[in-house]
Amino acid sequence: MPISTLSTIAIKRRRPALPLSVQVALLWLLAMIACAVFVNVLRPYPVTQMDLSIRLAPPGTPGHWLGTDELGRDVLSRLIQSIRSSLVIAFGATILSAFVGTALGFMAAKFRGVVEHIVVMLADFQAALPFLIMSLAVLAFFGSSMLLLVCLMGFYGWERYARITRGLAISASSQGYAAAVVQLGATPSRVYLRHILPNVASTLIVSMTLTFPEIILMESSLSFLGLGVQPPDTSLGNMVGFGREYLTTAPWIMMGGLVARVRVWLSFPLPVVLVK
Repeated sequence: MPISTLSTIAIKRRRPALPLSVQVALLWLLAMIACAVFVNVLRPYPVTQMDLSIRLAPPGTPGHWLGTDELGRDVLSRLIQSIRSSLVIAFGATILSAFVGTALGFMAAKFRGVVEHIVVMLADFQAALPFLIMSLAVLAFFGSSMLLLVCLMGFYGWERYARITRGLAISASSQGYAAAVVQLGATPSRVYLRHILPNVASTLIVSMTLTFPEIILMESSLSFLGLGVQPPDTSLGNMVGFGREYLTTAPWIMMGGLVARVRVWLSFPLPVVLVK
């Protein structure tokens, strides 16, 4: 057997296996993503379909494995739709937050001086501002919609990306490869997008995986208070908020949304483990 083949086998044998808890969380994460992608296939009933004759049916009822709510709507169907809504909002808001923060961080590293001071000042202001209180004020004044909710959540955590990108970009600019590319005549946009960004991408991805579950909890909190996702649509926080009124008589209405919310929050930092 060739030496290269033996070395490859040895490397594969020395590679540590993922812990069981990480494997379980990864399977749960894949299941949540599958629910979001194939929601129309997996959902047994439309989320607005009502049947008052079987309202508050307990889990295990034939045709309604997680029971029904106070209007006779299938809890499993609403849970699958809620997972999709929460993941779509969190994904869109995370991408928007990363884009805004990275762009401002690159601007601060490129222009320095007044621009850098303004970006740092805005980042300090954002970090000191209670985001939940600001979100409640904005949604109470302008009303709630899916687009407004995604844009509002997109301003959560951008200061982290700005600080990380600014520091790493300044460090990368002082290294030899960036100066060599500039000497060859590359434009600033090419230097930052083609050479500096790939070198800081792993750190930004780790920050995104930490921001994602925080946005899910923030959206769930707003929906729980009635200012997030509005009926007839539903989300994980929405299910918990409406189900709290039936906690003693029909706890299964809110338990599904609560368990899914906690499990998604615990599972999404997985890329931190996988990247490391």
